[in-house]
Amino acid sequence: MSKKLFIINVVICIFIYQLLNAQSLVINEFSSSNYDLIYDFQGETPDWIEIFNNTEDTIDLSSYYLSDNFNQINKWNFPQIMIVPDSFLLVFASGKDTVLNNGEVHSNFSINSEGENLYLSEDGHVLQDISAIVLGKNQSFGYFPDASQNALVLNHATPGFSNELVEIEEITFSQRGGIYDTCFTIELSKKFPENDIYYTINGSIPGLNDKLYTEPILLSESIISPEDYDSINMTPNEEFFIPFVKSKNSILIRAAVLDSLGNIIGEVKTNSYFIRDLGIDHENFPIISISIEYEDLFDYYKGIFVSGVTFDPEHPEWTGNYYKRGEEWEREINLEFYESNNEIGFNQIAGLRTHGGAVRLFLQKGLKVYADLSYGMDRFYYKMYDNNEVS
Repeated sequence: MSKKLFIINVVICIFIYQLLNAQSLVINEFSSSNYDLIYDFQGETPDWIEIFNNTEDTIDLSSYYLSDNFNQINKWNFPQIMIVPDSFLLVFASGKDTVLNNGEVHSNFSINSEGENLYLSEDGHVLQDISAIVLGKNQSFGYFPDASQNALVLNHATPGFSNELVEIEEITFSQRGGIYDTCFTIELSKKFPENDIYYTINGSIPGLNDKLYTEPILLSESIISPEDYDSINMTPNEEFFIPFVKSKNSILIRAAVLDSLGNIIGEVKTNSYFIRDLGIDHENFPIISISIEYEDLFDYYKGIFVSGVTFDPEHPEWTGNYYKRGEEWEREINLEFYESNNEIGFNQIAGLRTHGGAVRLFLQKGLKVYADLSYGMDRFYYKMYDNNEVS
């Protein structure tokens, strides 16, 4: 075979491959973490899958299938819907398996929030296989430009419309939180120079009255929070005492980008630093760090660690804010988990409630933490115990 003929054959093969690929529908975007982005006919927020026809032909979908199981490729058959060129079809992956008169379409399966593969097929032939991915609150996974090979997590989801790349402000710490031997300096950076970073060292969310970041921060004893929480009464008077040994505090940095009105742009970022030279000795135990607003723990009306407004001195054994239950008494926290070898387990927003029976009355209280999609992630995706995959 001549060199020229070989090149012609290669070109023809590539052309045929591209032509066949272009004739296929594509899963252009999907989300398994629809918190409040889009609602279905029942006011619920199910998962969703966006189908895009990037061809020049109208396609009858009745021979196409969606599935989350490779061993059951034909799990859900599209209804007989015609999708015109360069248009989108939104399928709610709700498990409701219905098509409404207004054109709303529901599949017979939902997408596991832990991530699972998705398959688009036609007559038993897989056209597209998307690997499992875990998504945060209202995030989607898709392709930009539409129907391209450039796959990425999209912070600005566009169900039923062309995908967009929207840059969001984000703070970066030069060194993550964790366990360290000596003091060192960290730098905070942001994407857009016109914005300002503010930070706190006492666990509170930054505001315009807090520290403006202008130079690298030396992690030393000088920025350990001066707050003396040991003196706060968190139990009836007869049970209260101040500990004889004062515990050593970690260094806690919470940072946020604020606009001129004090509105937070992007997310608050939190890191805790446990430095041995400053007296922190974790004795080879894992470390959990909880960051929370002062008022959420100690305010008379809303604090969940104090006797507070719901306390009845006639019935101290079952009254007090710390005895309250339910979502109304759940408070938002930032939760970090570090293994004894300084491996990071997770650093994410979560919910906190008091937990237990009579132990709620004591200074050292039982606590329960909650992962929920409203906080960004619906699980703690880390294996903390040998007999559990994730927590």
